[in-house]
Amino acid sequence: MRQIIIAAVLASILSTEGHATANASCSASDENIDFNFEALSGQKTAGPFFGAKATAELLAKEVPEDFRTLSLQNDQAQTWVSGTDFNLHFHRERPADQPFAEMDLLIETSRKANLDDLVFKGTYKLRLRAAPARAEGTKVEVEISGKATCNND
Repeated sequence: MRQIIIAAVLASILSTEGHATANASCSASDENIDFNFEALSGQKTAGPFFGAKATAELLAKEVPEDFRTLSLQNDQAQTWVSGTDFNLHFHRERPADQPFAEMDLLIETSRKANLDDLVFKGTYKLRLRAAPARAEGTKVEVEISGKATCNND
């Protein structure tokens, strides 16, 4: 009887899937943007991100100089992986003592319902609004979009 119990316990332990850390990443690269995101995730299908790092180089000619190269940290991001969706949202504003400017970068990707498919494909949307730096300057409004890819493996 003791051997049956030990065998049952071992079978239970060996058949349980482990919850390893997953590597999460996203990228978008075209003539307007070079974006990269990397983080650790507690699970492959959902959960929070840890140690997230994101960088964006905004290449569109209308983008103000202070928004061209961005390091986007955790406190500037909303991230969510839920079911077949993997989405990121970054928001950046100029400091209050400078002329108003804000940027929103939204990455929306999804994968097939197959849990073995860890590639998420979709789009990015960038919206930037900036007041003129000088009284005689012009207001800047930039809206661009393109393809993005994310992974959670």
